[in-house]
Amino acid sequence: MKKLWLVLLFSFLFVPHVFAEEGGCPGEEAAEKGFDPIKEFHHAIAPVWHKAYPAKDFDAMMAAAPEFEKALEGVMKLEPKFTDAEKAKAFTDSRDALAAVVANYSKAVAAPDQDLVYELLPKVHEQFEATASAILASDG
Repeated sequence: MKKLWLVLLFSFLFVPHVFAEEGGCPGEEAAEKGFDPIKEFHHAIAPVWHKAYPAKDFDAMMAAAPEFEKALEGVMKLEPKFTDAEKAKAFTDSRDALAAVVANYSKAVAAPDQDLVYELLPKVHEQFEATASAILASDG
């Protein structure tokens, strides 16, 4: 009984602390800082990533390509200010990689190749988060 009490006590003390340090979604953080095109892309990808992908709702995943392309237009126009040239390059490289993976996603939708769409959606999401993280390093 004493061991169980210690385990429960440890769980209540330690687990919330770990989750509190993880931080939020980079897309949401960038949106809160006023990067509206990041917010728009987040609105396009969030329902597809959190609902359609786990449910293997191919119709919703296929229908998302035009929304990704439209939201990407705004992301490509972003010109945040960076005092650090390496951070600026990291952002532009990440943004270009996002454009490339969205283009591949759209080609898979046009094919149509559901298996490839399913394979590419995590890459679109990952690259979006990398781009949002990179813009968070900007000066505004």
